[in-house]
Amino acid sequence: MLLYGAAAILLIIGASKLDRLGVPKLLRTCITLVLGVILYLVVISQLREVTEAIESQAGFVGGLGLPLGPVG
Repeated sequence: MLLYGAAAILLIIGASKLDRLGVPKLLRTCITLVLGVILYLVVISQLREVTEAIESQAGFVGGLGLPLGPVG
């Protein structure tokens, strides 16, 4: 999970430096934004798997210890 996050950060930083290779700044900005959104979704999907594993064992997530399901 940490590798996905670190790789995403490095890719976004690299994309933001594309103008040094001759890529126009507007195109660089568009590439960086699209890449940022896509990588955000990838990292969040990885976190979802971890969250589900925690919920299956503990029955709750968060500092308040509130149950996830309906109380009743």
